[in-house]
Amino acid sequence: MGKKKRVLTTSLVATAIVSSVIPAQALSQTSDNQNADTFSNSDRKSRDKYEPISNKLTRNNINDSNNKNLLPDTLQVSDKLISMTQKENIKINAEFNYEVKEENLKWTFGGKDISSWKTWSPDKKDYSGQEFLKIENLKINTTKDESGKLKSVVTADLNTELLYDTVDLSPRSIRVKYPDMIGNYDLKIEDKSTNTSFKNTMKLNVYDSYRKYDELKPELDQIFKNAKSNIYLNYESIGKSVEGRDMHFVVMAKDKSSVDKYLNETVPMMLENPEQLQQKIKNKALGDYKIPIFINNIHADEAPGVDAQLDLLKKLTTQDIIKYKTLDKNNKETEVELNVKDLLDNVIFVMSITENPDGRYYNTRANANGFDLNRDNGYQTQVETLSIVEQIAKWNPISFLDLHGFVKGFLIEPCTPPHDPNYEYDLIAKNATAQAHAMGNAGIANTKYDSYEIPFEDYDVNGGWDDATAAYTGTYALHHGAMSHTIEVPELNQDSVDAFVNAILGASSFVLDGKDELFISQLEYYKRGVNGEDNRAADKYFVNSKGESIGRPRGNYENFFPEYYVLPVDSKLQKNIPEVQETVKYLLRNGVKVDTLDSDTKVGNTIYPKGSYVVDMHQAKRGYANLVLYDGINASDFKEMYAEIVMNFPDVRGFDNYEVRNKNVFKGKLKSVKSVEKIETKVNGDSEKYIIKNSNNDAIKAINELLSKNKDVYVLAKDSKDNEEGDYVVNKKDLSEISKKYTLDIEPFKDDIPTLKLREPKVYATGSYSKFVLNELGFKLVNKSEDSNIIIDDIGSTNPKDLKNGVDYLGIGEDSIVNVGEKVIPGLKLGKTDSYHEGLLKGEYLDDRATGGYDNEKYIYTANGSWINNVPKGVKEIAKVSNENDFYVSGWWPNNEQVKGKTMGVTTDLEDTTLTLYANTITNKAHTKGTYRLIANAVYDSVDSELGYTSIEGNDRYETAIKLSQSKFDKADTVVIVNGNSLADGLTATPLATYKKSPILLTNGHNLSKETKDEIKRLGAKNVIIAGGNISVKDNIETELKSIGISKIERLGGSNRYDTSLKIAKYIDEKCFDIKDVVITGGSGEADALSISSISASKKMPIILSQKQDINDSTYNWLKSEQLEDAYIIGGKNSVDDKVLEKVDKITAKDIKNNRIAGKDRYETNAKVLEKFYSKDLETAYVAKGKELIDALSTGPIASMDNAPVIIVGNDLNQEQVNVLNSKNAKSIVKVGGGIQNKVINKVISLLSK
Repeated sequence: MGKKKRVLTTSLVATAIVSSVIPAQALSQTSDNQNADTFSNSDRKSRDKYEPISNKLTRNNINDSNNKNLLPDTLQVSDKLISMTQKENIKINAEFNYEVKEENLKWTFGGKDISSWKTWSPDKKDYSGQEFLKIENLKINTTKDESGKLKSVVTADLNTELLYDTVDLSPRSIRVKYPDMIGNYDLKIEDKSTNTSFKNTMKLNVYDSYRKYDELKPELDQIFKNAKSNIYLNYESIGKSVEGRDMHFVVMAKDKSSVDKYLNETVPMMLENPEQLQQKIKNKALGDYKIPIFINNIHADEAPGVDAQLDLLKKLTTQDIIKYKTLDKNNKETEVELNVKDLLDNVIFVMSITENPDGRYYNTRANANGFDLNRDNGYQTQVETLSIVEQIAKWNPISFLDLHGFVKGFLIEPCTPPHDPNYEYDLIAKNATAQAHAMGNAGIANTKYDSYEIPFEDYDVNGGWDDATAAYTGTYALHHGAMSHTIEVPELNQDSVDAFVNAILGASSFVLDGKDELFISQLEYYKRGVNGEDNRAADKYFVNSKGESIGRPRGNYENFFPEYYVLPVDSKLQKNIPEVQETVKYLLRNGVKVDTLDSDTKVGNTIYPKGSYVVDMHQAKRGYANLVLYDGINASDFKEMYAEIVMNFPDVRGFDNYEVRNKNVFKGKLKSVKSVEKIETKVNGDSEKYIIKNSNNDAIKAINELLSKNKDVYVLAKDSKDNEEGDYVVNKKDLSEISKKYTLDIEPFKDDIPTLKLREPKVYATGSYSKFVLNELGFKLVNKSEDSNIIIDDIGSTNPKDLKNGVDYLGIGEDSIVNVGEKVIPGLKLGKTDSYHEGLLKGEYLDDRATGGYDNEKYIYTANGSWINNVPKGVKEIAKVSNENDFYVSGWWPNNEQVKGKTMGVTTDLEDTTLTLYANTITNKAHTKGTYRLIANAVYDSVDSELGYTSIEGNDRYETAIKLSQSKFDKADTVVIVNGNSLADGLTATPLATYKKSPILLTNGHNLSKETKDEIKRLGAKNVIIAGGNISVKDNIETELKSIGISKIERLGGSNRYDTSLKIAKYIDEKCFDIKDVVITGGSGEADALSISSISASKKMPIILSQKQDINDSTYNWLKSEQLEDAYIIGGKNSVDDKVLEKVDKITAKDIKNNRIAGKDRYETNAKVLEKFYSKDLETAYVAKGKELIDALSTGPIASMDNAPVIIVGNDLNQEQVNVLNSKNAKSIVKVGGGIQNKVINKVISLLSK
C-alpha cells in the first residue's frame, strides 16, 4: 500500500527555533546600502540538513567584547534571512565608539518601530496580532580602549514569531497575502541622544529557498557559473508567457553529445521501430544511451515545486555524491549514496522551472489570462501550454514529475479509476506505481512527514483522483509512455521543498537502478501503437464504479483503435476546413504523425479526395490521437471525477472526421505532413460583392478585421435557398485583401437577399474564458458595460439593473441564468444536477438569428450540469437536447437522463435589450471552438445597423393585414373593416383606427375570410367600424360579424370616397377628438394618402379627399364650421389644384399658402413628407411598394402607433429619397408586403443605419 509510516532510526530532531551565529568579520563586510539583488540563498544559515557555514563563532564568542573580529560603527547579525514559516533567534551585535544608554536606543525594522510589527490576525483580517519581532536579552558592555576612550558593544536577540501563526502557508487565504510582505528591510539601531545609527539590510522571505520570479534567472546564471566543469548545462527560454516572461528551461547531462544522440538517434527509433530498439537493449547492443527525467512546475503559487528544482540543480552541479535516506522494504531507514557521475552516465535531466512565469510573478495559480494551465494540457489553448507539451512530445521522457501542492497526505500518482482507455495501463500500473513508492519513501525519510499516499492503491475506486483526462500535465505525459506523476506535497514551506528534492532523488535512483527494464517497458507502449495491437492485458484496469473490469469500450469491433482517421479539407466532406488544419497542427505538436492522401481513394461508398489528412493509427502515439478524435467515454456511473474528460475535437470544435476500419486501404498513398500551410481563399468571378458563410471562426476573424478597418460589412437578414441568416456580405476588393490570411467559404452575392449593415461592436466581458475567446476572434473589448453594445457574461456577475439603454446580454452557464435570467424573465427556471457534471449531448440549435450558421449542428457540449427547465410564453427556444434514448454521447454526468429533451438556450427581447441565455458552457476553457460563432452572432446582432429588420408579408393583401395586426396587437376592443380594393377608404380610416387603437382588416366586399374572422376572435373585439358604404362593403358582412359575437357595428360610408372621407372626419370630430388641423389629398392620389397616413393619425389630422379642381360644398362647409387652425395639401397640382389650396386657406387661422407638400412624383412627395414631419432619429420605418399599394393598405395605424413613417419605394430610390433617408437614422425596418426588390431594401437599410 502507498501509506508508509516513517520509522526513525536516528536521533534527528526538528526544532521550531533555530539559533546560530556567523563570523562578525564576515558580516561586517556587507554594505549598509545592499539591495535585493545582492542577496542569494547561499547566504542562508545552517538549518536542519543544510551544510553548516564554516568558521562559525560560538554564542560566547560573539558576546565577547574583546573579540578582535568586531569592527566599530557596525550592526552585525548572525542571519540576514527571516522566514515567515519558522521561528527565528538571530544574534545582533553593534559597537559604538562612545558610551550608550539603553533608554536612548531605538530599534526599527523597515523604518517602523520594531514593536509595531505584528502577526496576521484572521479575525480582524489585518496585521494586528501578537508581536512578530522582538528585541530581547539586550546587553550593553561599555569598556575603555587603550587610549582611555569609552566604547559600548550592544548585543541582543532578534526573536521572530510565525507571521501567519502557522508553519504552513498553503491555505489560499494566506497565499494571496504573503507576497506583499516579501522584501528587504533595514534593521536599524539608533542612539536618540546623538542621532547615531547603524543598520543591516535583512530579507523577509516565505521560507529559506523561496525565489520570486525575477530572482530565478540570476540564480540560474550563478548555478551555471558555480557548476562543475565536467557536466553539460544548457539554458533556453522555451517560450514566452502571456505577458512576455521567459519560460526557463534547463537541460543537464553528461555532455552535449549525449543529448544530441538521444534526440537525433534514440527518439526516432523509439517512435518508428521500438521493437528493434527493445532487442538492442536486451542484447546489450545499444551501447551507451541515456534517457530523460522531466521535472515541471505548473501551478506557480504552489511554490515549493519551483524552488525544489533550483535546490536540486545546485546539488547536482556541485556535488559528486548526494546522500539521502529512504525506507527499505522493511520500512527501515537506509542511506543512499547517489553518484552524480553514474547518474549522468544514464540520465538526462530536463527541468521546466515553472510553466507559468506570470503566475510566479503575481503568485497566482492561473496564468495572466485567468486559465488554470493544469486543465489545459489536452485543450492547449494557452501559449504556456503550447510550449510545454511541445517539449514533452520532443523529449518523450522515461519519467515525468509534475510538482504540485497541497495534499496533507503527501500524494503521489498513479490515479484512481476511471482510466482513459487509450492508455496502456498495465504498463503504467506496474512501473509508475513502483516509482511512486521510491519517491514517497525518500520524501518521508528525509523530512518531518511520516507517510505518503498513492491514489491508485490507497483510494477507493470512486476516490475522485482519476486520470480519465489529459487535462493535467501528469496525465498528459502518460500518453508519451512516461512514468508520469503529479506529486502533491503537504505544505508550503521549506520542509515540503526538501520533500520534493528527496522525492526526485528517489525517482532518479529508481530510473538508474532499473533503466533497461523501464525503457523496454516504455518501448512496449510505443510498440503496441506501431503494431496496431489492442493488448488485452490493459483491460483489467479499465473498471466501472463497482471496480468490475469492463475493458476498453470496443463496441462491435475486435480492436478498440481504428485503422485510420480521415480529416478531409474538401467542402463536400468538410464543414470546417480551418479547424481541421488547426487540429492537424495540434496533432503534429503532440508527436502524432499525420499524412495526406496523394490521390482520390474510395473506401466503401465514400471517396476521400486527394489532399485529405489521414491519421494512420499504426504509430507510437496512437492512443493520444484516438483520445483527440474519438467520441470519448461515458463515466457517469462514477460518484466523483476531478475535471472535464471530453476531448472529442471533431464535435466540440466543429469539424468532420471519418473513422476507417478497413486495413491497408491507404497503403502506398500517403505522404508525411511536416507542417501545415494555410489554405487561402480563392476569390473567383466578377461579382462586386461576396457572401462569407458563417461556417467557421475564420469568418468571424475576417469580419472583425474588416470592421476594424471601417470596411462595409453586411449580414443576411433572412435565410435563402443556399445561405443562412447571419452569413456575411463584403465587397470583392476588401475580401481580396484578406483572402490569403483566412480560409473562408464564399460565393457571389445576389441582390435577392435582404441584408443589414454591421458596424464594429464594443463588447464587455466578465469571465476569463469569454475575454480570451473574444480576443481570439478579434472583437474590441471595453472596460465598462455602459460603454458596450453587449455584455458577454459567463460567470453570472452582471447586475440585472445594468441591462438598459439598448445594451444586449449574452449569459452563459448556470450562474448567468440564476443571477440574471431568472430575475429579469418571470417564470424562467434553471434545472440542474451538479455544477461539475459534463456531457457531449445530441441536440440541435433551432432557427433564429442567434443560431445562424448552426442549422446542421447535431451536438451540444456543456460542463455545467444544468439546463433550462421552464420556458415562459414569449421566450423563444434556440437550443434543445435530443429526446432520443442515445442522446448522451460522452462525459461524466450522473443522472443525465434528467437533461434528455430539455432546453439549453433561449432568447427574448426586454424593451430595447435582447437577452440570450445558454445553459451549456459555450466558452468552457476555450475548448469549445465549435460554439464560438454563437457568441459572434449575439455580438453582431447588437450592432447590425443598430437596425432590426422584419418582413411582414402574407400570401395576399388580406393575410398581410392579418399579419400586421398580429405584429402589434395582443387584443383590441374595436376593429376597422374596409374593402381591400378600396384604398382610399382604408387610408382615410387610419386616424380613426389609430385613435381607437384598432387594426384595419380587409374584406373583398362580399364576405369575410375565415382567417379574418379568426383574427377578430383572437383580438377579442366587441366593436367593428366599417369604412365604406354598402356598395363597397355588403350588408351581409354585418351578419357575419354578428355571428362571431360582435355586439356593436358602425358603418361610416357615403355614396363615394369623398363622402366616406367626410363621414369618417365627422365621426372623429364627434366621438374621438376635436379637429383643429386637416390633411387634404386628391381622391385619386392614394400614394399621397399613404405617405401622410401615419403622421395624420399621430397628429390627429383627418384625411379629407378632394377632387382635383374643387372641394365639394358639403365637405367645405363642414370644414368651415370647424374653425380650423391649420391644413396641409399633400400632392402636386395634378392631384390637388391651387384653387383648392386657396379655398381652404380662407377658412384656416394660419396661412397655408406654403403648406403644400409635393414632389415631381409619389416617391419624391413621400420623401418630402418624411423630411417635413419626422425627426432625425427614428425608432422604426415601414417600407411598402409604391406602385401597387394594396399590401400596405393596413399599415397606417400600425406605423402611427410606432410614430413611424411609411416609405414607399419603386425599383430603386430616387435622389430625393436618398438625400432625405441619408439624413435620418432608424433602429428597425419593417418591410410590408411583397414585390420590393432586396437591393432597394438594402439601400434603405444602409441609408438609415449609421
